Amino acid sequence: MMRRLAAAFLVALALGIVARPLLRAEVFTFRDHTDYFQPLRFFTATQIKTGHLPLWNPYSASGEPWLANPQTAVFYPPAWLFLVLPFEAAYMLYLALHLALLGCGALLLFSHKASLGAALIGAVALMFCGPTLSLLDVQNNLTTFAWLPLVIWCAVSRASAMWSAAAIAMSFLAGEPFFAAAGALIFAAVRRRGVLDVAAQSFALAAVQLLPFLAMLRGSDRAGSSMSDLRDSMPLHDWLRVAVPPSLTSGGYDAKLGQHFIPRSARWRSWRSRSKVGTFLHASPLTRPSATLSPLRGARALMARAPSPRSRGEGGAKRRMRGAILPTSLSSSPSPSSSSSSPSRVRSSSPRRSTGSIRFRIPARSAATPRSSASAIPLSSP
Repeated sequence: MMRRLAAAFLVALALGIVARPLLRAEVFTFRDHTDYFQPLRFFTATQIKTGHLPLWNPYSASGEPWLANPQTAVFYPPAWLFLVLPFEAAYMLYLALHLALLGCGALLLFSHKASLGAALIGAVALMFCGPTLSLLDVQNNLTTFAWLPLVIWCAVSRASAMWSAAAIAMSFLAGEPFFAAAGALIFAAVRRRGVLDVAAQSFALAAVQLLPFLAMLRGSDRAGSSMSDLRDSMPLHDWLRVAVPPSLTSGGYDAKLGQHFIPRSARWRSWRSRSKVGTFLHASPLTRPSATLSPLRGARALMARAPSPRSRGEGGAKRRMRGAILPTSLSSSPSPSSSSSSPSRVRSSSPRRSTGSIRFRIPARSAATPRSSASAIPLSSP
């Protein structure tokens, strides 16, 4: 009974992350949410709803294999939420579902060797630690990672081959092959006995996605990657910064690092005051600016806003930056500053209101120039 209450508490915490955007029909809109995963989910769901198996996406990268890409999660049952729910609700519940799965799986795993109270604390810590929350906008990593505690629990508890194979197969179908392979290796190292039976069943369950994926890899430009390619992608000394904090200057920059991330977020004091709109935004999954936009109207509209002369320069940047973290999401409600006199912005229609296309409208750069006509980018086949 107490274990069920603990699991219910973890589910409630996961829903709390998305409660506000869920009730307002909003979606997260920073980094890969708007640029990659929202178009991916929308196109995939639209194709399936119209009775087409999405083998190919002609609108991405001048055309690319789609079903063979595990990130599309065509055969992953939780992704079928997008077929039965409004896009905004499905998108947020999809994230919350996997946070809850991660917490409940961790509770089950930790309680195998620890008390229920200690296991609950560990599960909450895992759900809300920085690395986990940073995966919300790289959701294929989050969805596969969410299955790993359950995969490891199947190994340590000697669960049946059928359930163990189902957990491993689901971790792959969730969209991140590397994490899934890591989980399978951990399972084999811990379980040791009966591994071949589990492996055979896992392959049978995941083959519908695994075989097209392996065929796609044969034509990948990364197929001939060497160790030098992996080493050059991130310098070896940067890996030390996983444990040793970088030597950041007052501007949040370390000249010795090969990669950088903006350490603070821009807070908009007033959506209506264009002079106080920041030029960039970096936000965590729990952040939200003080304005709402309709889904898929997001990051391009944010990034397209240019600072006015009053906010340019270091002084203006300091006024725009407060270092505060506010929830970031998109709403289906219109922006209060949607007048044509605002700075350059890119607007698109909501996926909930559009059946086959997303329209991007780019207003004129000056009042003397007439507004340009909208151009349509179709998302599904006629």
